[in-house]
Parts: sequence; structure tokens; C-alpha cells
Amino acid sequence: MGGTNRFDVAADTAQFTPDQLQPSVVVGLGFQGWARWLREFLVSFPELIHSERIGVVVVGLSIRYLAPYRFSDSEEMNVATTVEDMGAGRLLALETSISSTPGEVVHLHTLLRVVALGQDESLAAAPGRLPGHLLNRGALDGRRERVERPVRQMVAALSEEAPIAVGDYPFLVHRHMCEVADQWSIVHVPSIVSAAREHLLLGSADETLMAALGRPLSRVDIELSHPLFLFDEATVETAVYREGTTFVHRIVSGGSAPVLHAVVVESLAGPAGGGHEKTAPAQAGAVFSPSNTGT
Repeated sequence: MGGTNRFDVAADTAQFTPDQLQPSVVVGLGFQGWARWLREFLVSFPELIHSERIGVVVVGLSIRYLAPYRFSDSEEMNVATTVEDMGAGRLLALETSISSTPGEVVHLHTLLRVVALGQDESLAAAPGRLPGHLLNRGALDGRRERVERPVRQMVAALSEEAPIAVGDYPFLVHRHMCEVADQWSIVHVPSIVSAAREHLLLGSADETLMAALGRPLSRVDIELSHPLFLFDEATVETAVYREGTTFVHRIVSGGSAPVLHAVVVESLAGPAGGGHEKTAPAQAGAVFSPSNTGT
């Protein structure tokens, strides 16, 4: 029987936009839940990395905004974290539920690939699995099912549509955007693409696109493919679809021989102001890695 870690968080103004929890805050609470779950049910995060020589890398991440929730709505949030084994300790699904007075307001699904870490301080990694003495503690729910890839599905659904606007947003990976191994942290990816979206919209004279500046997010889906490291230069290539409600971002580097680092799809509330997810979150996603894909 798997275990659930729960903790409360006092609401503060830095966690919110005028409309909702910041997506970077949602991801950060997910990682805090992961660290707390590890400490309660297996071993602490530092012990997992430095003693067990095991890490996890982010494959993808899906945020679902399920109900309106603003700073003024309550004084605190409850974060509940469960972890499921997607197959022999090699792939883990981290489920994070954020609840407040209205009930569950945000759900975060993250998919972790387990890696074996080298013996040096670089935290270089190779494919691995949780060791038997951790698997046998019974803390992980077992689940075997097809892993969904929502980003690929959403991009494929747009393949016959022409974008209504495109734009580029260059950025540099500074140290505040990195984790302990000096590679970019998935916590900051939602903020990077949000900046790219707003940069494009602010440069547009299209009233339909300008209206998107005032719409909250309904969902954010991220699929990661290659890490970025400290002081790397990269560009967010953004395409806008469906009356400014869908933004597809490709994070690339490398100039004439580009490397794709991530694809992110942001879905905004429609022109009428609705758009919160009404169904259970899709099973796909991502989690945290101290070694090769983004956090």
C-alpha cells in the first residue's frame, strides 16, 4: 500500500498572479512534496543521491488548473503527494494535489526516470532503477499502463493549422535558473516560456492576441529532451494558435545545427474566461533530476 505525504503551506502574495497560482510555484511545491515523501517513506533526498547513488530525471510535466483559486480565497493550501512505480522501479509517476477551501485547485503530474549516478561530484547518470531494499518497503503504489505523451498529442492535433503569430525569445541560463548540478531546473521552465509568450503578445498590434495577456492558464504541458547547463544560450520559438488560447514553445540551442531541449504547450482560458480543466489529469509528465534533464 503506497503512502501519501501531506503538508500545509501558508499563502503569500509572491505565489500568485492576480488570477491563479504561479506555475513555477506549483512545480516547486511538487518538488517539495517529492522531497518530503522520500524522507517519510524511503530515504531523504540527499541520502538517495549521495549514499544510494540514485537520482531521477524529468521526462515531462503536466499542470492542470482545476478550479479558480486566488490569493484572497484562503489562508493556506494543502499539498498531497503520492508516488507510483510505473515498472520495476525504472519509471516513477509523481502525483501532486494542491487543495484549499474550494477543494482540489491544481493537479501536477510528473514522470521521473530513475538513473544511476557516477561516483564523482558531477552527478553524471546512466539509466537505472530503485534498488530492491527501497522497492520492498511498500511505499510505492504499483501501476502498469501506457505512458501518455500529451505534448506530442497536442502538437500533432495542431499540425494542420497555421499559427496566427510566431516569435523568438532568446535567453541565457544564469545560475539562479539552475539546480545543484549546474543544469537548468524544470521549476523555471514555466517562467521562461511565460516570458516568451508575453514578449510576443506585447509586440503585437492584433487585438485578439493582446486580449490573451489577461487570460489565466488552464494547463501547462512540458516534455523535456536535452538539458541546458549554466551559461548556455538558447531560444524559445513560439507559435500561437486558436485565437490566442494555445501557445507551442520549442526551446532550442545550437544555431545551424539546433538541439531541441523542450517542447511546452500552454493552454489559456478562452475568450469567455472559462477554461479550467474539468476532468482528471492525463497520465503523462515529469519530475526532478539531479543529473540529466532539467531541474
